[in-house]
Amino acid sequence: MCKPMLNLSFYNKHKAMQPKLYQIKLLVFLSGAAGLIYEIIWARSFADILGSTALSMTTVFSVFLLALALGAHIFGRSNVRGRPALLLYVKLEVGIAVSAALASFVLVIAKSWVAMHLAHSDFLALSLTYQFIAVALFIGIPTVLMGGTLPIMLNAVQDWTLPRQIVTQLYGWNTIGAAVGAFLTGFFLIWQLGLTLTVSIAVGLNLIVALLFYLMATQFYVGEPSPVRAGHQEEESTQIKKGPREQILWCGFAFISGFSVLAYEILWGRMAKFLLGDRTIAITALLFIFIICLGLGSLLAPTIGQKFKANTPAQALKLMAWIFIVAGFLHLAIVPLASTTIHGDGLASIIMMDNEFIRRILTMWILIFPPIIALGLVFPLLLWSAREIDILPGKVLGNLYFINTVGAMVGAVVASFALSRWLGTLWAFLFITGLQIVCAAIYLLWTSKVNSEKSIVVLAVIFTLVIAVQFPKDLLLLRNDEKLVDYSEDEYGVQSLTQTESGMLRVKNNRLQLIYDLGHPQTTHAQQMAAHLTTLFAKECCDVLNVGTGYGITAGTYTLYSDVDSIETIEILPFLVRHQNTFSKYNFSYLQDARVQLVQGDGRHILVASDKTYDIISVNVLDPYLPGSASLYTVDLWQEVYDHLRPGGVYTQLFWGDDVSLLIKGLNTVFPTVLYFSAYGNTSLNVIGFKNPVTPETAMLHLERIDPNAKIALQEILDTQNINKTLHELLATAWENRGKLNKLAEANPSPLHTDDFPILEFRWAHGVEHVSVFDSPLVE
Repeated sequence: MCKPMLNLSFYNKHKAMQPKLYQIKLLVFLSGAAGLIYEIIWARSFADILGSTALSMTTVFSVFLLALALGAHIFGRSNVRGRPALLLYVKLEVGIAVSAALASFVLVIAKSWVAMHLAHSDFLALSLTYQFIAVALFIGIPTVLMGGTLPIMLNAVQDWTLPRQIVTQLYGWNTIGAAVGAFLTGFFLIWQLGLTLTVSIAVGLNLIVALLFYLMATQFYVGEPSPVRAGHQEEESTQIKKGPREQILWCGFAFISGFSVLAYEILWGRMAKFLLGDRTIAITALLFIFIICLGLGSLLAPTIGQKFKANTPAQALKLMAWIFIVAGFLHLAIVPLASTTIHGDGLASIIMMDNEFIRRILTMWILIFPPIIALGLVFPLLLWSAREIDILPGKVLGNLYFINTVGAMVGAVVASFALSRWLGTLWAFLFITGLQIVCAAIYLLWTSKVNSEKSIVVLAVIFTLVIAVQFPKDLLLLRNDEKLVDYSEDEYGVQSLTQTESGMLRVKNNRLQLIYDLGHPQTTHAQQMAAHLTTLFAKECCDVLNVGTGYGITAGTYTLYSDVDSIETIEILPFLVRHQNTFSKYNFSYLQDARVQLVQGDGRHILVASDKTYDIISVNVLDPYLPGSASLYTVDLWQEVYDHLRPGGVYTQLFWGDDVSLLIKGLNTVFPTVLYFSAYGNTSLNVIGFKNPVTPETAMLHLERIDPNAKIALQEILDTQNINKTLHELLATAWENRGKLNKLAEANPSPLHTDDFPILEFRWAHGVEHVSVFDSPLVE
């Protein structure tokens, strides 16, 4: 093996180029930020197109990861280096900007058209295939180009520095840029600018990066070969190959690293919903913490490698195996602490701060930082210590990135759909940690020649088994007045059904109470009246769509009317679908009615993707500030509802919160007449929107539709024997409410809540009263 030829003139000339490396780090940082902005925008857009079900969102995530992996593999095989590689990088950034802009704007502006024309099948596998193809067609090209940027950049900079010295810096700063992009998008950009302008910023970042790299390429020093290529021509010509065993080990560590990191991200996300809640701001905070740990780990990797003398591939693999074990032990210690903290002890009793949001974010930092920054060392160490990294930098980075990313995709799918269902979140942590430790232990026992080291490895495995016996089993969070009825975990989170001391039932997803207590008179009144009013106001009431089944009260009330021919009711949570018979005392055992069709899925998606029209559409959700339900309060959704109503049709939805006037302002842009009926003890409104204009003189209550069963239900919830008189009094009050509320709406200066500008998800930042950052407002 020939030694590198030292060319002092070359190094002196290129020493002046070193400041450009700092510029490159800044630019790959900006490129990473743009990439995460796109990912967040695409995920939000596809939630409306495909539905926000876990399967659909996993399809989007899988396409994104696979396209990144494919891009890294394809462009990593490129032989262009130096200045031509830098010019190719410029083309990639321009290509990302153009293709991402086109895809993003179509997804934001024309998502309803896309949803309606997307092929669909009743067979799950075929339906997911259609979704996969649709997502790939939209975001495949820009994401493949994103995946190619780092390998090409590594090829470009090898004329300035050794790739081994820069690879972890490029990867680390790109990852930290991604974290900052996620942070700014979730905390500021969407809230202040909306989706379209946020996409424009990402496009601008790509173009700025392309321009600056183009200017850099025009000044690129040429005329002498790089020290690597000059000193290793013989090795490059033969393309030094790792032995089969080393190749398998390298690929195995890359796969396990990606698998573990993304599986842990999914599991920590489930844990964080108990500490931070389900608000957009909380989800963004977790994503930022996690990605920033991975980026910092990459920046620290060379220092760790040098400190522990990982100078050969074998030494590097050994170090990575020990890091897996250390990261596993950290998880074994921290996850039980996190579980205790969720229940109000642990760190919750230690970290005392006036600002509750900052206190909880600090708690998540303390919990996540140690194990994830340790895991964040592994993949960068693979790159840093790879045998061929200085000879074929782009190819090495591309191949390892491909395997690591595929592992990440598999880890995310397994954690979401297999481990969460079969084991639950906490035992899923235990499974991933045990798998990680066992794989590392097998490697160390296989390769180590030191008996004392083998003994430590065996003790580590034994310790893991001992900890497993005492590991916490579930994330059940009960209030003092609750008794558990049922508990399960699935891809949507931790679901629990409890009974209060007064005998009422309560459903929670993670720590969030989804619906007000079942059995409470106000719950019965609000959810029944939504059905009674729409049935009596609609010109015809043959076909009904109910989005958000909940306890089934509203859907069940429609069965009391013989004029109703079909009732389609949609619920996204499988847990609630499974428990509909548990609620039969309050929902009139509606599933026994042949007119009822209960569908598990995303109600907005099913509505938008259908060309069917209805006489009545009811949206039965309460909290407009949550990411999922907020999309059911946008002007865009109301326009879709209007288009799916037949002439004389009516729409109903529950309004609650300090932004009722803003909601009314938006609803009035779509429906010609809207009436408002009090609900939940005058704290909320049952809103009725009419497809056609009505006046106090023409608004007709079809009282002849009131069947005996409906009459009994109305008498009970209205506490009256004279239903006709009470309903007409309510109607008169609704007209009075309309005048007052419309004046408030007209005076509201806020922009409308739309798909492009979902401001309600961020209203907590305005200091709005009664809107909790963490918990449902329904929970005291």
